[in-house]
Amino acid sequence: PGNAEIVHTNEKLRYVAVKFPASAADAARENFVEAVTEKDHVKYAEGNATHEALTTPNDPRFGDQYAPQQVGAPTAWDTTFGSSDVTIAVVDTGAQYDHPDLAANYASDPGRDFADGDSDPYPDVPSDEYHATHVSGCAAGVIDNGTGVAGQGNSTLINGRALDESGSGSTADIADAIQWAADRGADVINLSLGGGGYTETMKNAVSYATTNGALVIAAAGNDGSSSVSYPA
Repeated sequence: PGNAEIVHTNEKLRYVAVKFPASAADAARENFVEAVTEKDHVKYAEGNATHEALTTPNDPRFGDQYAPQQVGAPTAWDTTFGSSDVTIAVVDTGAQYDHPDLAANYASDPGRDFADGDSDPYPDVPSDEYHATHVSGCAAGVIDNGTGVAGQGNSTLINGRALDESGSGSTADIADAIQWAADRGADVINLSLGGGGYTETMKNAVSYATTNGALVIAAAGNDGSSSVSYPA
């Protein structure tokens, strides 16, 4: 019916592909589907959908990663690798903002150091103080630059160094860093930290950031237990 022509047959999977003339109207296709599915030996009829290859970035370690695949990032990358208009603040240890897989996404003013009280958030001891560099890479390691890994998107990164080379920091320094990030217009503030329990100071800092339009993300903890670390 409708000048449909069988152009392919698969005996094992028990299907055929049918082609319509280019001039065929949608109604003709609909009538065909209705007619053939009324036959006892035809179980279904459906469109022969077109699929496309998902974007695979040229970052050499992308194949070793699992998180981008887990959240469906390659599907999003078919549309965009992200936008520098989105700013992610990493409140953490110091980050190596000149890292070859981060530098292009770090802001020209990369952040502040609240642990030492100065304007440079670079690690004091990079070999010991690598946590924020790792977190920055998870968030926005430069995608498709032929280097290292792929982050989730090419957002702009800033770093509030509130934890020192020991990996710990005070509530006051962390709260200051959250407020600073919000005042810098961060869209996302990442807190891969926990412990110390609930404090009014931390609650107020997170509330301030949220009120100012930031999405605050905090780690749930590494224990795998039913309890969630504060401030998550």
